Amino acid sequence: MAAPEPGDDLIARDESLDRLAAVDLVKAQLVNFRHFAGLTSEQAAVALNIYPATAKRYWAYSRAWLFQAITGEAMEKTSRRLSGSGLQLRFVDRREWPGDLP
Repeated sequence: MAAPEPGDDLIARDESLDRLAAVDLVKAQLVNFRHFAGLTSEQAAVALNIYPATAKRYWAYSRAWLFQAITGEAMEKTSRRLSGSGLQLRFVDRREWPGDLP
């Protein structure tokens, strides 16, 4: 199986950030300020006219949302690629996993 192209990762990130902006523009702006402009949570809060605690919550939410959006797309692509080869990919719910998980 070939590794994804570096450009594919950037495209996935950009598309995911665009989708986040369509859902919640303030959260997408926060990501831009924190990730691309290098602002702290407090600086981004001032720029967006929100409380610092709100900025921290939005940052945590946005990171999780983007991670899910990006990895979900990657899993779908991998699953489609594998389905053509006769292999199947099964996603296991943590609650179904045997033994203790950290």
